[in-house]
Amino acid sequence: MKKVSLLIPMLAVVVFAMTSCKSTKAVETKAPASSQSSTDVYDVPCWMADDDEWFYATAQRQFKQSSMNTAPTATLRSAQLQMRQKLQSVYRAVLRDYFDQMDTEEGSYAREHIESAGDLIVKTAINETYEVCRKQTRPDEKNNVIMYVTVKVSKKKFTDNMVKQLSEDEQLKMRFNEKTFRDSAFKVFENSNNKEFNEFKEQ
Repeated sequence: MKKVSLLIPMLAVVVFAMTSCKSTKAVETKAPASSQSSTDVYDVPCWMADDDEWFYATAQRQFKQSSMNTAPTATLRSAQLQMRQKLQSVYRAVLRDYFDQMDTEEGSYAREHIESAGDLIVKTAINETYEVCRKQTRPDEKNNVIMYVTVKVSKKKFTDNMVKQLSEDEQLKMRFNEKTFRDSAFKVFENSNNKEFNEFKEQ
């Protein structure tokens, strides 16, 4: 009888673990503080890491159940803001690498102008975002619902837009080196799975 009584709680743990793994849309509920460790990790619905082709950005917003008709648009705008911050960071990283490979005189002359061109390049990219995931929780006891939205931007298109904008600029035409710039972009994009670009949190 002792063996049977020990198996029952073990089976309960296995069933709970299997049920948790199958859930895709429900937000995981944190365990009581007494059972948590400092290394516990909880998945964020819709979150995706950058890959070879795409940048991703995820936002979450809380709404009252009565205002869910405006939730998708509002959360999408938040995701686009997260993407804007990410692309601005990526653009600056590409410029840092690019200017490191240019001679000092040219770099100093062109840096300010190229940096100012980044706002238009990023704005164009934000207008071309794709929504790839949308999920929401069930209403809680206060009728609050959390919505998650993820958007993506093509790395190739973002690079092409940067090159097009900078290569057509009259002030940079004689100084802009497309091959060097693309090499810098490729190098930065290869590292875009790092926390520097993937962990943009809602402020």
